Amino acid sequence: MILAPRRDGGRPLLEYAAAVVRALREDGLDVEPVVFGPEPTAVANRWRRLAGKPPFPTDLRARVESALPGCAWIPYWPLPGRSLQSAARSVARHLRGRPPSVLLGSLLDEAGFVAAAVARRLGRPAVVVAHGSDVTRWVHRPRAPSALRSSWTLRKASAVVAVSDALAEPLRSVGLQVEVVPFYDR
Repeated sequence: MILAPRRDGGRPLLEYAAAVVRALREDGLDVEPVVFGPEPTAVANRWRRLAGKPPFPTDLRARVESALPGCAWIPYWPLPGRSLQSAARSVARHLRGRPPSVLLGSLLDEAGFVAAAVARRLGRPAVVVAHGSDVTRWVHRPRAPSALRSSWTLRKASAVVAVSDALAEPLRSVGLQVEVVPFYDR
């Protein structure tokens, strides 16, 4: 499972990921959560400030590791406009010696993009999960960089999952096969 950390330290995506990891492990599956994060954070925040974006918290790694104990933190060099490609290279290097059976990435334009890119490099399938804002941007701003990443992700993914029927609808309307797996914490 590949995740991108949120600037606020994880809510609600890390809660969702922790619930998924717990459920999969309860079902007897071996799951390694992999979280990619910008390092050095100071450099990433300098570039984010120049771009008018809010900074990552300096304790981001500690927050992520607290929410997802045992996760692999994969640092990447934050390159303006190319950070997710940099993250994909770092994650692929981390997994190269022991590639997983399948990669799972949440949010089509972030970790889903990285999961699809890494899966291509490793010759493995990728399952991507649409959560909400990623689908909204893809529908309403189709030329935005995040929507273009989502489009690429949807073309390259082996399977697409949405967390609700409402999110699956616009994806299905363009001919995609989408499984709906509602988010709940069991």
